[in-house]
Amino acid sequence: MFDYLFKRVPGSSPFPTFLYGLVGDMFAMVRHWSPDISGPGRGRALEQLFYRYCEFRHLALTERAGSRTFRSFRSASGLQHETDGVIAGGDIGVHLELKYLVGSLGKNELLIFNQKGIDFLLGLSDKERKRPIYRVLLSGNDISDEARVFAMQWGIVLVEPNIFPLLMLHQLASRIIPKISGVDVSTQDEIWKLVPKLIVPLQERIEAIGLVPQGRGHFPGEYFCRRTLETIQRRAGERYWAAIDEFAPTWIEENYIEMAAHLFLPVRAGAIVNGPALLEG
Repeated sequence: MFDYLFKRVPGSSPFPTFLYGLVGDMFAMVRHWSPDISGPGRGRALEQLFYRYCEFRHLALTERAGSRTFRSFRSASGLQHETDGVIAGGDIGVHLELKYLVGSLGKNELLIFNQKGIDFLLGLSDKERKRPIYRVLLSGNDISDEARVFAMQWGIVLVEPNIFPLLMLHQLASRIIPKISGVDVSTQDEIWKLVPKLIVPLQERIEAIGLVPQGRGHFPGEYFCRRTLETIQRRAGERYWAAIDEFAPTWIEENYIEMAAHLFLPVRAGAIVNGPALLEG
């Protein structure tokens, strides 16, 4: 999304390029898409919209809503966990949870999603278990702070309408942002180094937890995560947002409209997809 900005940090990113694009696109989506239906139908509409998005971006979905597997493998416990989506991205996998609740999304949804991921990981073959698994939870409404803290602790990427995802901040920290204020170079460097410690594959977090009882592992504490949420994701995120709006005030809308041209056209019978007022007239 920000490839047009000059790079500030040399070298490559620790994250797959398509993961930046996925999170940036989904951020624009949840900010501007609002289905004209209520109840469980909103969640189903979001699922169908996301699957069409994957087709548009040529992302390989191996599972979608209704699936009870991860990369064709059942969970280790044998429990029939439902999978909203799994993307196969070369040597990595992305496990997705798609939610569009009436109110804010709380801790229970994160707890269940996290445990499903662990159960599926343990059920994979030795070869598949070595492929890094990133987790992304996409929410059509805001997420509670306690759920945000839990996501940071377990390396889960959150995408919600009113706060910059950590992965977007990481990408921005590597770029030169004109007229950025309140985020000095040392803070930008901190963001660049910090986010890869918080957004990690499931295997990496589990490995670290296994070392904690021996005094050699690290698990992000609640205070650290709440401080990061407030000082980095909220304050620095708002500064970045304001700076980008200065030179590109419609950057989110333009990204959304580009996708809308492909995703909001009439679709096969039974699909529920509605465009927002932004596109009317």
